[in-house]
Amino acid sequence: MADAMPQAARGEPLVAAENLAFRWPGRDGGALSLPAFELARGEHLFVSGPSGSGKTTLLSLLAGVVAPRHGTIRVAGTDLATLPPAGRDRFRADHIGIIFQQLNLLPYLSVLDNVLLPCRFSARRKARACEQAGGAAEAAAMLLERLDMPATLWQRPAAQLSVGQQQRVAAARALLGRPDLILADEPTSSLDAARQAAFMGLLQRECRASGAGLVMVSHDDRLAAGFDRRFTMPAAEEGEPA
Repeated sequence: MADAMPQAARGEPLVAAENLAFRWPGRDGGALSLPAFELARGEHLFVSGPSGSGKTTLLSLLAGVVAPRHGTIRVAGTDLATLPPAGRDRFRADHIGIIFQQLNLLPYLSVLDNVLLPCRFSARRKARACEQAGGAAEAAAMLLERLDMPATLWQRPAAQLSVGQQQRVAAARALLGRPDLILADEPTSSLDAARQAAFMGLLQRECRASGAGLVMVSHDDRLAAGFDRRFTMPAAEEGEPA
């Protein structure tokens, strides 16, 4: 269950969900049932739970990738249920940065071009990047520098990077254009303990700098200490990958 939200984090939430119910089509198990879920603006939340509890499903719902069977989800003041699929895609591009477990970089694109991808799909993110640094490329360069990516690597294809380097590129892509919400699905699963700590420090520092809310799913309970709050998913029926 969720810990009590700190008093300072109270107010109009960045994310507010009620009475969520979802089941993946064609599966007997794997139902997600969540009475309530909230994230304050700028809050960093660590999501844990047993395998099969629907942690990744929760991120998919918050991102608008899938719609709940029942319940409501409001992100940055918008009820996602009121949007058609194409509208949810546009909303996600404008307001949400995602760090996937498999990172999902385009291997043939350079580091810089991978980071700039959100600006191809969102005029809002591009405008905010330009406001931040005078141009989208300049904002991407600033993030890469802050995430300790040497400029000598910026024109290298993503496929030629180490896993740790790819994760920093994925983080920069998610942060570009200052989205309201960052969703991270097991982003450190392939890193050793030292690199995990370094990556999490960089990610959280940049989220704080941009004011973004952060929801991160992980099986590694050691990472929870660096977050404002922890949310433990209730157990669900078998059949849903965590």
